[in-house]
Amino acid sequence: MTERANNSLIMSLGSGPHAHGQLLIYHDAFALYPKFKPRMAKVFADAGATISQGLNNYVKEVTEKTFPAPENWFGMPDEEYDELLKML
Repeated sequence: MTERANNSLIMSLGSGPHAHGQLLIYHDAFALYPKFKPRMAKVFADAGATISQGLNNYVKEVTEKTFPAPENWFGMPDEEYDELLKML
């Protein structure tokens, strides 16, 4: 088919190596859905585990009240705060 496709680009999503190019959904390539991997997919990195661990760390720090810490927020000069209150 690809030999006969003069003015067309034939892309493959699980149909083999003889296409002009290969498609792979990045959710599958990086294991973002760990309970589901299509037969034609290959996992190149386990980003799903990294994201899951990051979310667990976030929940833990918020629950323990260690996040946000002072370096994670900024303040406002008193005079600007007073102006804001006047506008409200």
